[in-house]
Amino acid sequence: VVLMPSFVPYMTIETRSNWFKLVHPGDTGTSIQQDVHLSRVIKQMENNASRCIQCSHLYRDGEVDRVMTRVRQLEQRLPLQTLACQVPMENSHGGFEVLSCGTRELSPELFGWYGSPGYNPAKGGSFYLVGDNLSIKHTKLIAGNQPITNVKLLSRQVIEVTLPAGLPVMTDTLVKQHNPYLAREPYETDNDIYDDLKYQGWIDAHLATPYGVSGHLLIPVFEPKDTTPAAKPCPPTSLHIPTKANVGIEVMFDIKTGKVTGLRTSTVMLPPVLLPTGSRIAEEPKTVKQYLSHDDVRFAPLEWKKVSLSPDGAGYQIGADEYLESINEGAFRKLLQTYLLHLFAQGKIKADSSTTIELKSSYTIQLDRELQVPGSYDFVVKIN
Repeated sequence: VVLMPSFVPYMTIETRSNWFKLVHPGDTGTSIQQDVHLSRVIKQMENNASRCIQCSHLYRDGEVDRVMTRVRQLEQRLPLQTLACQVPMENSHGGFEVLSCGTRELSPELFGWYGSPGYNPAKGGSFYLVGDNLSIKHTKLIAGNQPITNVKLLSRQVIEVTLPAGLPVMTDTLVKQHNPYLAREPYETDNDIYDDLKYQGWIDAHLATPYGVSGHLLIPVFEPKDTTPAAKPCPPTSLHIPTKANVGIEVMFDIKTGKVTGLRTSTVMLPPVLLPTGSRIAEEPKTVKQYLSHDDVRFAPLEWKKVSLSPDGAGYQIGADEYLESINEGAFRKLLQTYLLHLFAQGKIKADSSTTIELKSSYTIQLDRELQVPGSYDFVVKIN
């Protein structure tokens, strides 16, 4: 341990060492008289070097230089030596090395980063910060005015950090104006990275160790280009009914018995539920419900299960067999018969004349949920 004032720039150390064989540790080496004798021998070799140089042509090339190098090695092995060395100043290594040979101040420095091209405020980012003089156990990081705890020191020059989302962003218009990559939006460069990003500002990062604080490291903040595919049109506003669709049906209604004796129709199939162009939601049969209404009366729905695509693939088409069966023997005939009796009781149907009523018809379709299909069509009923 050396105790001395911190303002002393260098020190000179006088040393004496002993060489002895490991098999004879009791033999502590030469005495002072022997050390002086060896020093005289070394000096005579140096003085005779000039004579050797004059006859160097008698030996191999470089032989005299190799001999003189060996003489200097013998001189360094002599027990008595003088060592001059620089002393660490207050702002230097501070104990990491006992003696210094001109090292610089050990405050941390930050030069740049690797990893993501910038900080994403929505998702954060991971970076390798590159610098110097990082402390192994006492390195702290502040980024965006917040302490960052997710750090991992890889060496005295590299630290791995993960920045969380939502850090405050610093903007500086002067920096943006003087940076050719940030002066225009969108960027007009050949670099695909900058083409896909939009400048938003900077994240200011600092490192601190027991020896000081680093300067500013500005990590650019970019907003990545939105690569999410455009959402498909919402089914309720995409599905629709043909605007000119209508259905005509003729009903033979027996006023005395109050029963429908027959139905005839010139329409073989009901209008389809049309799909938007290029839609892929119609890959399997669906359930379609038909709602009929007249004035303020809304009938119970007619349900059509496993409705398949029309032959041209333009939409869901209720099959002809299902439609005709519903007219002759199914729920539609029963529904219409009940309502005609209601109209006759109110005097809206005369026994001695034919009457025509128009029912409004609309659809719902079962996708992930039951959806109303926009539009409607006329269901014309002629009663005889």
